[in-house]
Amino acid sequence: MAFAVFNVMIPFHREDLSPVRMLVDLIFVEAIPYAVLEWERTTDGRAPSFIIKLDPMHLRKDLGPKSDYLYQQVLKQPRV
Repeated sequence: MAFAVFNVMIPFHREDLSPVRMLVDLIFVEAIPYAVLEWERTTDGRAPSFIIKLDPMHLRKDLGPKSDYLYQQVLKQPRV
């Protein structure tokens, strides 16, 4: 399955609670946003293998040069 892939800047808290911002891939599945932290290779190309469902209420378009979207809720940084 092919996805339109965007970039999203997400604020995370590390295990020690220090903040960090990460630029990750963003896809939409049935209009629901998901941050893609890891991809896997498939016979058709690649597929998301580690995703986080995002709340669309906290997702905003970004006019910056690096990201297409900003996520405005801090997440706990997952272990990949």
